[in-house]
Parts: sequence; structure tokens; C-alpha cells
Amino acid sequence: MAMREIEDQKQIEKRNYKMEKMKQLREQPDSQERYRRWLTLLCTMVYFFSYLTRYNYSVVLVDIINSEGFTKVDASAALTGMFFTYGLGQLVSGYLGDHVEPTLLISVGLLSTSILNFLIPFCPTATWMTVVWCLNGFAQALFWPPMVKFLTQRLSPKAYQKSVVTTAWGANLATMLLFLIAPVVIRYSTWKNLFWICGTASLVMIVVWNVGVRKADEKGKPQMTPIAKKERSDIWNAITGPIRIVLLVVLLANILQGALRDSMTSWFPTFISEQFHLKSELSILSGVFVPALSVLSTMFAGKVQRKWIYNEILCAALGFALAAVCCTVVRIADSNQILTTVFFAGTIGCSHAVNLYLGSILPGRFSKKNCVSTISGALNCAIYIGSAISMYVIARITQAKGWLATLNIWIIAALIGMLLCLSLARIWKCFLKENDEAE
Repeated sequence: MAMREIEDQKQIEKRNYKMEKMKQLREQPDSQERYRRWLTLLCTMVYFFSYLTRYNYSVVLVDIINSEGFTKVDASAALTGMFFTYGLGQLVSGYLGDHVEPTLLISVGLLSTSILNFLIPFCPTATWMTVVWCLNGFAQALFWPPMVKFLTQRLSPKAYQKSVVTTAWGANLATMLLFLIAPVVIRYSTWKNLFWICGTASLVMIVVWNVGVRKADEKGKPQMTPIAKKERSDIWNAITGPIRIVLLVVLLANILQGALRDSMTSWFPTFISEQFHLKSELSILSGVFVPALSVLSTMFAGKVQRKWIYNEILCAALGFALAAVCCTVVRIADSNQILTTVFFAGTIGCSHAVNLYLGSILPGRFSKKNCVSTISGALNCAIYIGSAISMYVIARITQAKGWLATLNIWIIAALIGMLLCLSLARIWKCFLKENDEAE
């Protein structure tokens, strides 16, 4: 009888042990998912405030031109310079992201951009605005490559792909908020107060970011990949011949998508104002539709890549093709305000989808090679070189030839981007297969 009781007790203990083990296994994914969501929220907030302190100038550009008496070329010089310095800064930031703690770099970026936003209202001329906004480009470059490194350090490849889609929403949500609050600020005060608001918000985010990361890592920090100590030659040698060619061609595609996305976003209020003779605050307010559609585009683009077309370069080709179609509709129906606004926003939404594929998801494929931040910086550098060139070119062409010529250039850029991506799709498919087998 005693032996039987002992055996029963052992069976109960064994069953309890199995139940406890199963409970732990169920709780572990939940804990990791909570950790992923918390990191994603923090990065989305940082990206939100980075766009708030970068695109505020673009949103009030039309009012700066009207109230200060600047020409389009003079007023857009600050944007052109900022895109150039932002693009060049991506190279430096990308390298630093692989060698310095990303959390520190992002904090420095938030502080610097806040100070430079405070300085803009005191600039007496377009030249001084250009100088300050060029420095802001360097400050803004400290966000994205270190953020990519930050996420790939802490998350699995699949979790990273999921998180980076949500993080990209921060840009669109910030742009949406700017389109909503800028008309109110302009109507009841002056465009200068918008820079004070954005700069103050960025200062608050420094505290939120550092406290949030520390608490998240204390609760659920997984094994992190160490900061790389490799030389540049090691990073280059880690990438095989065909993939080097792919990356070089993707750089060209990114120049085109940067030119398309940022020039259309920056000039949208001016385009609407001039085409339909609206007041500056009304044309800015109509632009709220652009980031709203871009959020939906990014959400759908991420789902397409994860569930249907695994190859992000092929997805980018599709995004370029749809952008060309939308822009063609704008060219044909430029007398219809509703149709023009919808398809103009659709073109920008498609270019945001391409940016997600080529600027966010693609660099994450190199996380195991300890050069993800460097590659992210190089690819984003190309995007903003395209942005800088387009801001200058579009201002010149629009002033000399009108908006019809500008629309033709945007359509051609989208078509060339599509062809470049299609030429790479098969090589990248083979790379993804090898990468998945290695994992």
C-alpha cells in the first residue's frame, strides 16, 4: 500500500512538472512578444519625432514663400541642403551604428535636432535657414541606421521584419499630425511657432527613449549580437560578388525612390495651392490625406512581403509600377481636385512602400554579417541624395516649365526604378534561399 502511494505521488509530481514546463513554454513567447512590442513602440516614437523635426519645414514651405517673400528656389535650398547632408550623414551614422551603442547615437540625434529647430525662427534670411537646416540633416542621420542595428541586435529576423513595418508608421503619423496642426498654427500665429513646438517635443522624447530602453532591457533582454569590431574590408568581403552588384543597383533604385517620395511630399501643398488656387493653410490641410494613405500603403506592403511575395526587391518593382500608374492619372486628371489629391497621395504611398522594401527590410538580411547598420546607412544615403537632387531640379523645372513637365519626370523615375528592380529579382531570390538555409 505504501509503495503504491509513493508511485502515485511520483506520477503526480511528474504530471505537475510537465504542466509547469508547458506553462513556461507558453509564457516565453508571450514575454518575447511583449518585449518586441515595447521596443517597436519606442522606435516608432523616435521615428515619429524625427519626422516631426525634419518635415515641419516642408509642410510650412508654402507659407514661408508667401510670408517671407522668398522665391521657390531660395526657400527650397534649405530642403535641398538638408537632404544632401542627411544622405551623407547616413554613411557616417551607418558606420558608427556598427561600432557605437545605438541608444547613445539616437539620444544625440534627438538633442541636436531639437536645438536646430529652436534656431530656425531666428534666421533672418534664406541663406541662414539653409545653413541651420543642413546641420539638421546631419542630426537626423543619427536615427535610422542605429535604429536598424538596435532592433536587429535584440530581435529575430522575422520579428524584425514585423517591427520595422510598424516603426515606419511613425513617419506617416508625424507627417499627418504636421498637416493637421500647421494650418492652425499659421492661422492663429506664425509658422515659426511650429518649430518651437517640434523642438520641445523632441527634448521630451530623449527622456522617454532612455528610460524606456532601460526598463525594457531589464525585463526581457535576449542574447544580443555584439557591436562589430571589424574593419571595412572585412565587411566588404563578407558580401559575395553577385550581391555586391545587387546592392549597387539598389543604390540607384533608392536614388529614384527618394527623388519620387520626398519631392512629391515636399511640393504637394504648393502643387495643390497653385493648381486649385487655395490659401496656404487650406492646401496644407488637404495634405493630411497623404500620410493617412501612406500608413495604409505601408501596412499592406508589409503584409504582401510577409505572406505572398517574399522577395522584397520584386515587391519594390511592383511598388514602382503602381507609382507610375498613379502619377499618370494625376497628369491626366489634373483639373479634378479630388482625383488629383487621391492619386497624388497614392503615388507617395507607393513610394513609401518601396522605401520599406529597399530601405528597411532589405538591410535586415545582413544582420548575421555584423554590417546591417553600415548597409542601411549606405542605402539610405542614396535615398536622400535622390531627395536632394530632386528638390533642386523640381524647383527649377516647375519655375521654368510648369507642373506638367514635373509630372513627366516623376513618371519616368518610377518606370526606371521598376526596371532596375525587375533586373535584380532573380539574383535576390537565390540569395534569400541561401540565407534561409543558413538560418
